[in-house]
Amino acid sequence: SGEKSLKRYAVEESHQYYKEAFDILANKPNKTREEEGLLIDLIIEWAYVFYYRGDFKGLSNLLSTHENLAESLNNRSSLGMFYSWIGLTLCWKTKFREAYRYMHKAIKLGEEIENQRVIGLACAWLPWICAELGLLNEAINFGERALEIEKHFPSDHYLYYKTLGGMGYTYYYMGERKKAYEAGKAIVKFGHRHSNIRSMVMGHFILGCSALLDGDFPSTIKYSQQALQISLDPFFSTFPKMILGQGYALSGQFQEAHDTSQEILNFSRDFGTEWLGSFASMILGVVLIAKGHMHQGLKMLEDELSASLENERRSFYASVEHTLGNVYLQIVQGEGELSMSTMLKNIVFLIKNVPLA
Repeated sequence: SGEKSLKRYAVEESHQYYKEAFDILANKPNKTREEEGLLIDLIIEWAYVFYYRGDFKGLSNLLSTHENLAESLNNRSSLGMFYSWIGLTLCWKTKFREAYRYMHKAIKLGEEIENQRVIGLACAWLPWICAELGLLNEAINFGERALEIEKHFPSDHYLYYKTLGGMGYTYYYMGERKKAYEAGKAIVKFGHRHSNIRSMVMGHFILGCSALLDGDFPSTIKYSQQALQISLDPFFSTFPKMILGQGYALSGQFQEAHDTSQEILNFSRDFGTEWLGSFASMILGVVLIAKGHMHQGLKMLEDELSASLENERRSFYASVEHTLGNVYLQIVQGEGELSMSTMLKNIVFLIKNVPLA
């Protein structure tokens, strides 16, 4: 079945099983209300496959075309799960405020029927959303609530590592290096204990975030590469690259940063992961600056800053500014590939734009 295939990391096989089941049920004429309910439940199960494939474009289309049906069935448990998945797809479109709204709709439904699984899933995703919105304390609170709920579902490994991963990501934005590191180590340990590769990938990703905070770019690269080496899913083989690319760029390895960010952008374009794409654009902006294309590079970074303001991504906005500051520091110190010739080619631009102490 599709569920069994997904558990053994056969994502494409799982996708095919679910697609065949969906086609049979969706194309059945004169469906009963029970059959319509089964269709919505199938979509909710199938959503995990879209997630591990990284196909948020496909998932968004599937959910949007069935949202009215889900709302018409008077099944608050299924609708709560459905709303959570809509919220997640909105994250990847960088529509974090709207995603936040859908997650709260899911929690409200879960609370009305006292369904802890519905509440737990939404609370597991909210740390990631709140972190981007700059609601850092709220992110940790939701994470702690999800971890309490997770204790009642010990076999749901996703609920654990996704929640603690979101908290680690929040600690990264809070500048709490030690807490991010501890979260990453705990997720890796959990993955080893349960032979869950996805948990190990998430843990190494968070460890990479903690190393980035510490300015330890070689370790950032090492942890990210470890995540990529063990991953068996298309999506989990992509998202660690957003930290890997930053590690390369900030350590002056600009060709590697360029290649990594281009891979992310290609994936983002094909599968609708604009969240990842924004990190890749930031990295490419840095690379262009490093290669002497100051105007183009700054334009990319300014575009990301503008988009961040529009989507209320306060934390990412600060991250872009921090990255830009590191580039300027390397320009001043003459490190990496930011050579004197680069500065000479752009001397007028630098005089106007690089802040002087």
